[in-house]
Amino acid sequence: MEGLDARDIRWAVGKKEVLRGVSLRVEPGETVALLGPSGCGKTTLLRVIAGLERPSAGAVWFDGEDVTGVVAHRRGFGMMFQDHALFPHMSVKKNVEFGLRQAGWDRARRDRRVADLLESVGLPGFGDRGIEGLSGGERQRVALARTLAPDPKMLMLDEPLGSLDRGLREQLVVELGEVLSRLEIPALYVTHDQFEAFAIADRLAIMRAGEIVRDGAPAEVFAEPGTEFVARFLGLETILRGTRRTDGMVETGSGLFGPVEGAPGEVSVLLRGEGARPGATGEVNVLRGTVEARMFQGATQRLVVRAGDARFVFGFEHALVLPGAGEPVAIGIQRVQVLEPDA
Repeated sequence: MEGLDARDIRWAVGKKEVLRGVSLRVEPGETVALLGPSGCGKTTLLRVIAGLERPSAGAVWFDGEDVTGVVAHRRGFGMMFQDHALFPHMSVKKNVEFGLRQAGWDRARRDRRVADLLESVGLPGFGDRGIEGLSGGERQRVALARTLAPDPKMLMLDEPLGSLDRGLREQLVVELGEVLSRLEIPALYVTHDQFEAFAIADRLAIMRAGEIVRDGAPAEVFAEPGTEFVARFLGLETILRGTRRTDGMVETGSGLFGPVEGAPGEVSVLLRGEGARPGATGEVNVLRGTVEARMFQGATQRLVVRAGDARFVFGFEHALVLPGAGEPVAIGIQRVQVLEPDA
């Protein structure tokens, strides 16, 4: 098995190019999260790979074969959507075995497959239940079992948890990740939610305006976002613009930070929140400002700080004593990164 290899995919509507030369590999047994804001082209890329849309240019290869011209139902890929697309008039069992009936599986074989799948998604004994009586999370699991029933060569999931509330999503993304980790097939998971992507993926591919702008393991991408767009998308918004001096220090309107590598000139820097502490002293790597708000969030608390014309948010442990709204604060920064300009 060689997995998926999408090569230089382009797709346009009239003069608008939605996908602009996207290339993406997904290895056997690997889950890749295709992540990005609404309208960036991630669902269109998924549909092209699935065979639901024909690319304007480029090719889709799977296990060493060009499948660009192969119709969707002959590619052998399993797809799961946000709305689940279950048949409400059918039982759980009949929903899960629907594709197996179409494929001509005999009853005994279907029964074994359905029982195994319902067990694997945490719904043993649910076969005779109606869809209307299930919770949102249970419907999501039925949809996953139905997608897996025909033993697909690749699994494709388009915002599968998007219709669920936050608490249920956090629970189910762990369970879904466990199921995907047991599979030996490639999986492509489309989402705009970074929590889901970090929790479920072996690799992230972050899209912007029809292009993949960052590709790597979740920990690697979070540690080195690379560009201002990726940093902000991942929730890393403590970004300052300034001038890098010959000694590597960056002069900004909110303080002096660094040193960082690179040539002198205009630059954007990211002040990492990890290890940041209020009550800092000194003139270097200290962000000074005024507290606009302090928010308690259970195990953590967030501090909104105004420094010059910029507004920043820092997270701290809940037990730390912090200044209140309107009070001055000096936050020591442990790590500073240069961000490349967005294309």
